[in-house]
Amino acid sequence: FSIGQWAMAEFLGRSEPYLKKAREFCRSNMERMVARLNAIPGVRCTPPQKLFKRLLDGGVAVVPGVAFGSQGEGRARLMFACPTDRIDRCLDLIEETLR
Repeated sequence: FSIGQWAMAEFLGRSEPYLKKAREFCRSNMERMVARLNAIPGVRCTPPQKLFKRLLDGGVAVVPGVAFGSQGEGRARLMFACPTDRIDRCLDLIEETLR
């Protein structure tokens, strides 16, 4: 791990109150933006895929695949460059969340 990864791991271990506020803030902003965009004649904006929100609420962060190029459209990006036990925990969370 790099020093930045250790610092992030330490932060995340104690950051649940902050992360809860950040999720609420982002959700509120997303809903506001979608509503305002849909109020503009000729503009149609659908909310981001619910799967990403559902996974995030379940403790798993995924990135839209399109952030890495057009071939990622409609896909999610998962990181696997981490210890196996973390991958297993992530997959457990995904499975629990999507059941």
